[in-house]
Amino acid sequence: MIRGTRDISTLNWLDAKRALTLSEAVIVPLGSTEQHGFCLPLDTDTAICMRACEDLCKKYNLYYYPIIPFGQTWSSSGHAGTVHINERILEDYVKEIVSSLLKWRPKRIVLYSFHNGNAEVIRSVQRFFSDEGTTIYKLDSTKLLDSVGKLLERPISGGVWHASEIEISLMMHLYPGSTFASNNHGVFGEIKGARLSEIKWIHANPAGYYGDPSAASPELGEKVYAELFRLLCGQLDIVLQSGSDGLFPKLVVLDLDGTLLTDDKKVTARVSDALSRVGERSLIGLASGRYEKMISAIRDRIPNCRFSISCNGAMVFDYALGKAVHTIHLEVETACSLLESFLGEGYSFTVYTDDVMYMTKGLDKARRKMEKVERYYLDVYGIQLSHVEINTAADITDKERVLKIVIYEHDDARIGQVYSMTDPYEVTLEPTGNGLLSITHGGVDKGAALQFIQQSYRIDQKDTASFGDYVNDLSLYGKSGISVAMGNAAAENLIEANFITLSNEEDGIAAFLEKRCLTV
Repeated sequence: MIRGTRDISTLNWLDAKRALTLSEAVIVPLGSTEQHGFCLPLDTDTAICMRACEDLCKKYNLYYYPIIPFGQTWSSSGHAGTVHINERILEDYVKEIVSSLLKWRPKRIVLYSFHNGNAEVIRSVQRFFSDEGTTIYKLDSTKLLDSVGKLLERPISGGVWHASEIEISLMMHLYPGSTFASNNHGVFGEIKGARLSEIKWIHANPAGYYGDPSAASPELGEKVYAELFRLLCGQLDIVLQSGSDGLFPKLVVLDLDGTLLTDDKKVTARVSDALSRVGERSLIGLASGRYEKMISAIRDRIPNCRFSISCNGAMVFDYALGKAVHTIHLEVETACSLLESFLGEGYSFTVYTDDVMYMTKGLDKARRKMEKVERYYLDVYGIQLSHVEINTAADITDKERVLKIVIYEHDDARIGQVYSMTDPYEVTLEPTGNGLLSITHGGVDKGAALQFIQQSYRIDQKDTASFGDYVNDLSLYGKSGISVAMGNAAAENLIEANFITLSNEEDGIAAFLEKRCLTV
């Protein structure tokens, strides 16, 4: 579903939304463009940082953003080619990046710089967002010398390993051919007292490197990188074991077809288990254009499921109370007039009332499908469904309780005529896929029914999560602080949702809940 690269900047924005939704963390790397003596290129810190980010993201299935190529490097700013960014300016820049990402609610944001000069900037950014109530993580390689000192032939004076055999060896190993030969491998001493004052390195160490470059080798670089990667993995393990990002809804609402159900109309064990765990702390509901009796069978696969929204929002059924707690019927005059008009124009349709399903005669394909559904529900769930075939509107004996009319039509002109025929009435028309057009009372949709539930149970919109795959689920998104489009969703859903998860065939609901709500 997402291309193999871990660099978010190479993805389109929908795949980027998927990556931010499903990844345990996103890494924002900080680099530097500064002198590294005679043997190394200016982008040494940037190159090493990026290789580490790439390898970490491959190992942990994470994603990273393009590196910031310039950093705080005042000490090196006296050497040609170096670009120094004032700490406050760089700090504000990183804050803007983090703020942009937070709008899309990645689970964790991790800052990392191999260039130690950016350490204070990262710390300041962390403190700023901590005051705002948001945790930003970091990876730190400042202790690398402590870990690899035993590998070096010669000790590094003063603990400064800038452009030393450590970095030269790393570059020789990671990027063969990237280093430059130097005829002068002598150790350049520092001006006495330089470590006790603020002084640019051009005055203290004109060559710009510390230690003896002649001791560098690809073999040493391989060992140093292994130790660097081990240190970073250890830190990242701790980061990823941290708690969730607080994304635990009090109310979870799930569309059925294309969302909760696989293409063969099953609920997988993984999805059922995830919802069971969520249901220990949250209310769970199902939302569908289906008739309530059809939904009730699926409800048995979802432990702790409390309610259903059926007929695209015309009915809310509370399973704990064992009854419908909210119904909105078509006006009787409206239902009678529309039914007569549809029959007169030869439309095929189904009518759902509180207790009965009606179907026009001659709707052979739909009838065969309905009979198949009825057999399925009886054989699998032991639930008796039945429909009544009609010739005239008079055959519908409970027209005062019509919840929904569903037109079966694929011809665009005929569909347009339905819109014209219903225009004088207070009704809602909603396509539900596969040539089906739902007609309910005006103002009825899944989102309005969800709002009724929120008000009844006193649950805030921000604490509500909804999952869907088709345009009739968009109204759910509008009433949910956490809106999730399935990987197989319509384009409108992918655009409108806060998050994108895997498809219904890939346990998308479970994938989202496990990563965002059910963390250890």
